Amino acid sequence: MKISQKELDPRTRQQVFEAVWNRVNVSHFDPTFGGVNWPAMKKKYAPLVAKAKNNAELYTLLNQLIGELKQSHFSILPPEAYTMGDAVGKDERGEGSSGLTLGLIAGAPTVFAVAADSAAQQAGVLPGAQLEAIDGKPLTTLLARLTPEQLKSGFLPRALLNRAVGGNEGQKRVLALREPDGSTREVAVVLGAGPKKRDNVLPGFPPYPAELESKRLDGDIGYVRFSLFTALLMDDLRKAIKEHASAAGLILDLRGNPGGLAPVTYAIAGMLSQKPGTLGTMKQRTVTVQFPILPQAPRYAGPVAVLTDELSASCSEILAGGLQELKRAVVIGRKTPGMVLPSAIDKLPGGVRFQYAFADFKTPRGVLLEGKGVTPDIPVVLTPQSLRSLGDPDIAAARTYFQTQLEKK
Repeated sequence: MKISQKELDPRTRQQVFEAVWNRVNVSHFDPTFGGVNWPAMKKKYAPLVAKAKNNAELYTLLNQLIGELKQSHFSILPPEAYTMGDAVGKDERGEGSSGLTLGLIAGAPTVFAVAADSAAQQAGVLPGAQLEAIDGKPLTTLLARLTPEQLKSGFLPRALLNRAVGGNEGQKRVLALREPDGSTREVAVVLGAGPKKRDNVLPGFPPYPAELESKRLDGDIGYVRFSLFTALLMDDLRKAIKEHASAAGLILDLRGNPGGLAPVTYAIAGMLSQKPGTLGTMKQRTVTVQFPILPQAPRYAGPVAVLTDELSASCSEILAGGLQELKRAVVIGRKTPGMVLPSAIDKLPGGVRFQYAFADFKTPRGVLLEGKGVTPDIPVVLTPQSLRSLGDPDIAAARTYFQTQLEKK
């Protein structure tokens, strides 16, 4: 990525370091910092920051500092993360979209889904194909930057892969594909228009696509997918639940949804519940807050299947885990990343942002999801062959579940 941000002077670097350390010191929900000697961390990193020669070295040290906590939702966001750089879909043409959803199967980048009427679908790309290179550049080079732990988690590699296949609207990307039968081919994809609606779910956080898809599947099954827990989509969500009120089953697709605003989580749970309850408890250093379930219209009373994957984080995990424990829904798909901690963002000197967790979260039964994630009731293992034959194995599993429920009646 081309970076045009000016270098911070030594004094500003020290101010940024002090701000990060102090924020954790006063706001971390655990006064013991999970067993980390936080004052000692200041002594350890302060002289290293003083020797930092540039912004890159500073950001590396800051990420190492907060990495000592070994928790999610602690991250350093440099100013260039908010600028219109030229790496991925950020020039005057606007961000483009291929329509592909990528993931890893046995370490190989694979097409998990192809959006209807997308550039990739028009080019003939099908689920189950392995993506070996983009514009002649092997994706193994991209993945080589990650540690074994990051590759194992699934979250970061999937995020990087899906970003890599983007670009500018109208830009041509050449994809080298290996089909499930072993044959290879290249296809040219001209990127279409990107998401029309975006939202900053947290002040100071980069905007994220806000999209919702609602449709009725064969078998009288309602299907609702939304990309972000945002107030911008609440009217559409209510409309979708109302339209599917009489459906034999409802699929709530949280795959790829990184989370968002907690109140949206409450509202969705309320539209799926007939009695008050809680999705769990958020605990700060001195305050404990319930995530309430308040029944509200429109309401869906039938069986619910929640689809999850490695990118279903934060509010997605809270909703899926809570509904699962309350026996209101079954979870289908893959284990979530265990990145659940409620967080906020500070703007620091020099335009640097610092995302930090200020609370932990436990499910209704007191289970801490951070670092553990939500384990599906019905796990689905994806293969190139199942993706090609079924199109969407998770939805196929949900259909089977609903059919079983109908047969029990």
